[in-house]
Amino acid sequence: MGPVLAMAWGGDGHLATGGWGSARLPPLVRVSADGCFRPGLADEAWQGAYVPALAWAPGGELLFGLERADAPGRLMLLGEQGGPVRSFGNGEAFTCDDPGARPTVRAVHCSGDGTMLVGGRFDARHAVRCPGLVRMDMDGLVDTTFNAGLDHGGTVVGIHPLDDGSIIVHA
Repeated sequence: MGPVLAMAWGGDGHLATGGWGSARLPPLVRVSADGCFRPGLADEAWQGAYVPALAWAPGGELLFGLERADAPGRLMLLGEQGGPVRSFGNGEAFTCDDPGARPTVRAVHCSGDGTMLVGGRFDARHAVRCPGLVRMDMDGLVDTTFNAGLDHGGTVVGIHPLDDGSIIVHA
C-alpha cells in the first residue's frame, strides 16, 4: 500500500487502513489484532484506486469511499467477511452539477442508529440534492428529511456528530 489516508479500529480488534493501492497491496487492508492481514478485502479491480475515507458500522460492516480515475465518487459497504453488501448499491456514484467537476467521498461516519453521514465534493446522490453532506440508511437510501444547509461548492473532509444531535463539519 502507498500512503495511508484513513484508518479505523473495529470493535473486534481489527484495523482497517485505506490509501493508495500498490502492486503488492490493495488500497483497503484489514489487519487482525495479531498483525495478520485478513483475507477478503483484496480485489484486483481496485488497481489504480484509492480509499480516502472509511468507518466501521455497528454491525461490523466497513463503509468507505473509493476513487478511481474512471469511477470517481463511489461509496462502498463491505460485510464482515469482506464481500459487498448486496442491498447497499455498492459503486453507485455521487454526482456534481458542474460536468467538469469530479465527485469525491472524503469523510464517512456510521452511527449506532443505523444511519451514516457521508461528506465530500458532490451535489446529489440518486437524484436527491445533498451538496457536500448526506445522511443515508445502511441500505444506501438517502434520508430526504436531512438538510445540512451546505451549498458552498467546497469539499467536506471531516464529520463529527455531537451528543446533542448537531454535527461539526470540516470543509
